[in-house]
Amino acid sequence: MPADAFRAISKLLKKSTDGLFQQPVRKLPEGLPYSPEKNNYLRFRMCIERVHRIMMASVISIGAYLLYTGSVIGLAILGFVVFMLLLWAFTNFCPSVFMLGRFLKPCWKE
Repeated sequence: MPADAFRAISKLLKKSTDGLFQQPVRKLPEGLPYSPEKNNYLRFRMCIERVHRIMMASVISIGAYLLYTGSVIGLAILGFVVFMLLLWAFTNFCPSVFMLGRFLKPCWKE
């Protein structure tokens, strides 16, 4: 008897959550820098957003290391990064992205 109740509950749950955890299939936008089927060598092309993320990671890592060693300069570097991220968040303007835009192309063309 308990096995029948368990089967009934599992069927009910399966019906109610069928489409709940399935992600919709996204089509890739036109104008991608690479095609998944061909030209895989273009996947690692440097562009504004990638270079900016690499720069942020390296500056945060250097600041954290200097802060860990007891240097006040590390705190100043991390404070500067936080200030720039807040500036970017509130005004949607990032000076480093602006400057990188003069040398590199964006990753996604709109």
